[in-house]
Amino acid sequence: MHGVARVRTDQGGALRFDGDKDDYVHVTDSSPLNITGGNLTIECWFKVNDPKAIWRGLCGNYQSGSGGYMLVYMGEGSIGFYNGSPPGGPTGVVSASDDKWHHAVGVVDKGTMILYLDGVQVGGVAERRPVKSSTYPFEIGRYSGVNAFSGEIDDVSVYDSALSVMEIKKRYSDGRQ
Repeated sequence: MHGVARVRTDQGGALRFDGDKDDYVHVTDSSPLNITGGNLTIECWFKVNDPKAIWRGLCGNYQSGSGGYMLVYMGEGSIGFYNGSPPGGPTGVVSASDDKWHHAVGVVDKGTMILYLDGVQVGGVAERRPVKSSTYPFEIGRYSGVNAFSGEIDDVSVYDSALSVMEIKKRYSDGRQ
């Protein structure tokens, strides 16, 4: 962890990021998180402090145009799930300036990318987009070494399988509300 504050929340604790590029979590051995080709799920809980900031990394190992995957805060309440094969992915909008926690989940299921926000599917890309390998490390709180998130992030999880809609709804209902 670099410059990140641990804070108490109603659900225990979270990490607070102030939007400075030097405040992030770097997973030293990211190789188990370099999931390629098959199915995957990435999820996190987040609370936005700066709704106008754009292209702020929540979590992942995506490197534009080359590989990996990530959840990203795109600004003005828009969330994206990105994949480097080819670059891009589904996006969705959540009311990010409401001072509440939100649950973001990105799923790759047989190459189809799906984005869920607060237990509801908000976007998808039907064309085949398998995840390509990334040499970029898995990070929480920034994207590509500079685009730092301002807010709180908690409960980051990555699976080498595609969670079902029912599993995602349950994880949302069991979490913050």
